[in-house]
Amino acid sequence: MWSSSRLSPTRLSMTLTKTIIDKAEYIGDSATGERCVIWDGSLAGFGLRVYPAGKKSFILSYRYNGRKRLIIIGQYVLLTLEQARKEAKKYLVDVIQGDDPLLETKKEGACR
Repeated sequence: MWSSSRLSPTRLSMTLTKTIIDKAEYIGDSATGERCVIWDGSLAGFGLRVYPAGKKSFILSYRYNGRKRLIIIGQYVLLTLEQARKEAKKYLVDVIQGDDPLLETKKEGACR
């Protein structure tokens, strides 16, 4: 879908829509583990990671205490774009309030 040599799959940015997500395909070298992410132009840090096998997951990239963090919000089949955006906004509020959503989700997972 995005075969232009000028567009790096890791730096592609556009407002995500259901149509774009449905048509998204992995672009990259799966042998080197290159990540393919389409960043959302309407919400900073929010994007869609496309895996070589075709799986698609919503992600959020943010900084906490100066360190870059990345949290997987959920798989596209299980979440709609609207649900994932809403969850990403909640995580960003946590970051603004001084919390690290990645640590919180790990704590919740350990309690199960």
